[in-house]
Amino acid sequence: MRIIKGVPNAIRLIVAEMLNIESSAVVFINGEPVENPVQGYPRLVNGIIVDEIRASAGFVFVSNELFHDRTFMDKLVEAITTMEKLMPPSHLVKYHTIDHGYNTNVKVASRHKNTTTRGSQQAGRFITTDVTNSSHRFSWRVAPISRFLSEITDENIADAISQHVCSVFYDTDDICKLGHDDVTMEFSREMLKSYDYLVDAKMTLFGRGNPLQIELSKNFRSRQPMVRSSDFRNISQNKVYRCQYDKLSFVPTPNVAGQCGIDICAICNSPLWGENYAMHRSVIDPENMDCLSVCPICVHISPATTPLEDRYLYALKVKFPRTCQDMFEILEIPPVKQDVMFEALKSLTQREMTYDGRTMSIILIGEKYVAFEHADYFLFSNIMLEPELKGRLVCIAKFIK
Repeated sequence: MRIIKGVPNAIRLIVAEMLNIESSAVVFINGEPVENPVQGYPRLVNGIIVDEIRASAGFVFVSNELFHDRTFMDKLVEAITTMEKLMPPSHLVKYHTIDHGYNTNVKVASRHKNTTTRGSQQAGRFITTDVTNSSHRFSWRVAPISRFLSEITDENIADAISQHVCSVFYDTDDICKLGHDDVTMEFSREMLKSYDYLVDAKMTLFGRGNPLQIELSKNFRSRQPMVRSSDFRNISQNKVYRCQYDKLSFVPTPNVAGQCGIDICAICNSPLWGENYAMHRSVIDPENMDCLSVCPICVHISPATTPLEDRYLYALKVKFPRTCQDMFEILEIPPVKQDVMFEALKSLTQREMTYDGRTMSIILIGEKYVAFEHADYFLFSNIMLEPELKGRLVCIAKFIK
């Protein structure tokens, strides 16, 4: 991948690299034709082993905004038409390997040397924004940099190699740490400037009580990917009261180890900390004064047809002795994630933000962090330079309303 940025003749330089990759030779340097083209480009060098890439497809990566600018592809086609006249007779009509398998090489020679942006038109070169395969001699796909495949697997190997090796990144927003005309075969998210804002703290924040309720639940924290806002409901407030922990008696609950305790959720078996519910006086046994200890999550996800609180005369909110700091030790929460959690206890502000044509939901966590639901929402942009986000670090979080 060659990086193009911060120069007035960017389109010319992009097209020069495209023509170099197509012809498997260095035909242009700095946008100008060379007298004696050097064959074998691009190439991978590993010690004494040199692999030459003879490509039939490539990628031009751009910003999200430029990707939606139709005139960009028109400019590429116009520049290709001009610059092809400066190089040897068209490589598009020569035989070229487009596929290979066991003991087989499939070579084709196109009769066409023109360029098209319409897949139905016969041409030697096809430039598209679609993900479909084509039968043209060479296909270029214009794509937003957020679609870059950082990992090469057996399922995406063809596209991934093209993206890493046979590609150009037109970095109009200067989001990449690499400089103009730098070349890398190992492009990754770590090379993006916004990556330095990211902290290792992925979490789910709870909006129906303590924001750390799911993260510090021994049962639900392992089920985070499956937890959805639609799973939760509001509970009837006409029977909710507050009470002190030491004024109540509780029904002992057996834990997974077979031991009994009153600081364990009777439903999910998670250790209770902070504020929880004490279900008081069952409707079928109102004389029994012992309370059932239940965490807020289990109350809020109980079915609306048979709400847990309707089985009792009172749902008492009670602060249990165990603290979130105690849960940090029990669950061995890393220090960085602890810091984000402490900030979440100070304040959470969820709001919509529009940047680079995309509207997204963000969560301002205390005074130090901002949370995005997906890393792509901030990594491939300069959104962290916005005044309200400047100075904050980033974590990835899902918010349960």
